[in-house]
Amino acid sequence: MVKQTIKANSSQNGVTKTNWKKTLSKKELQHLKENGIHTLSDMKDQTVYLSDMRKKYPNGSEPCWECRQISQKLGLFDDTEVSE
Repeated sequence: MVKQTIKANSSQNGVTKTNWKKTLSKKELQHLKENGIHTLSDMKDQTVYLSDMRKKYPNGSEPCWECRQISQKLGLFDDTEVSE
């Protein structure tokens, strides 16, 4: 289920609404800016979208590797969802 990929409380991973951008590099922040992702909520939505795309097209390529890596870094992405 998609809801399982988003952790209920991201602050458990040290990421909060106020400091999440501090954990990312300039390159990662630039990637998010170019894709219209400006808030942690936007990033959570992007993570759900990418998860849905992986499930819809299981034999296709990863929609966006950079967003996936950023989601992992922020603790929003769960690797166990891929192994179905």
